[in-house]
Parts: sequence; structure tokens; C-alpha cells
Amino acid sequence: MTNSFETGGSERQFALTAQNLSSERFQVSLGCIRRLGPFGSALGDVPEFWLGGSLYGWTSIRTRLRLARLLRARRIDIAHAFDFYTNLTLIPAARMARVPVVIGSQRQLGDLLTPRQFRAQAAAFRWCDGVVCNSQAAADRLAGEGLCQDKLFIIGNALPTKAFAPASESVTRKPGCLRVGMVARMNAHYKNHAGFLRIASRIHQQAPDVVHDAGAAQESSDGQCGPLRGLR
Repeated sequence: MTNSFETGGSERQFALTAQNLSSERFQVSLGCIRRLGPFGSALGDVPEFWLGGSLYGWTSIRTRLRLARLLRARRIDIAHAFDFYTNLTLIPAARMARVPVVIGSQRQLGDLLTPRQFRAQAAAFRWCDGVVCNSQAAADRLAGEGLCQDKLFIIGNALPTKAFAPASESVTRKPGCLRVGMVARMNAHYKNHAGFLRIASRIHQQAPDVVHDAGAAQESSDGQCGPLRGLR
């Protein structure tokens, strides 16, 4: 279960995992909180479990109950939540439905969550049989909060081989020129584009042959792309 199918690393990992699980070994049932974004186009009509804009309101409680009924009806054996909002939605619903194996996910360090959100998610993780972390740093953060090490499984992000197919160069290589790039969502301030600009400026003062480029995985509406497009 994922929050949405919008452009992002976790969303892409969810879509790729769903598409590449062996149909001979697994009968996959998907779910989401909002059926939004391009990564869902190849997954069909994925059931939506809208929380009503709050994790703690009556709508979200009714949604968890509805989700628990669906898990029981489909006799789900493994329930896997993929991000923050689904950790707090699917994990309790799966426990209510007595799903045999419940898995949560920590796909960031947790520094983007408020203290209240981080504590709520850590509490939900204690109900899990395992928590997938996509980095050692993410696992260490949970271990530091007291989560049992035996529950933490580090599985890095991955892409299929076809994602690395040969492609024509968009920028011509120049001898003696070192090029440093940043590819990130441009509508998310936590990607720290401003930090990239500051560092690029300092490096350029000391090493003029180093060229910095930034590319947008998703455009912003606040003009952040402007200064990044002009960075050369």
C-alpha cells in the first residue's frame, strides 16, 4: 500500500515492485490513499482508502476499519506499508484483521517528520514483524529510538536493467571539465536546492572548471527552477 503514485522515489519503487513480483508465487493486491500521479497508470484501478485529510479523524478511523474488512475478505498473508501515511493506516488495520505478516517501511531518515509524527510511526513499527529501511542511516535512526534491531531489514532502492538503457547525451562532454549534477523534484523545499546553489557557488570560486547542472524531475510553481536552469 502506498500513499499515492505521484512523482517520487518511494512511489516509483512501489510501482516497480508491484509490476515485478512473480505472478506465479504471489497474488498481489494493491491499495493507496489517493489514486493520484503517473506511476499508477500501469497498475489498473487500485482501491483508494481516503483518510479525509487527517490521520486522527473519524473518516480515517472508518477507513482503517474498511481496510481491515478487505484484508480479512481477501485472506491477505503479507501486508506491506510503503510510506509514512500507509504505515499509520495499513499496519493497525492489518493487525485488526490478524494478517500473519505485517511489514512497515522507513524510506527516509525521519527528519522531515514532526516529533509527533515520528513518535506515532515508531509506535506503529512496534506492531510490525519487520520494517524495510532503504539505507543503513534510516535503520540506525529507528534503532536509536529503541526499535528492535531484529525487526530492521535494509533493502536499498533498485531499478530494472531496462532503466539503464543507453541514451544519447544531452550535454556534450568537454576534456578537463568536471560536471556535478543534481536531479530532484523542484516542488519540494526539503530537497535543499538552495544548499546546492550555495555549495556550487563556493566550489566555482575555487575551481572554475567544475560545472554544476540541475535537472527537474517535477516542476515547481514558485520559480525555484529559474535559478537552477541558469546554473552553469
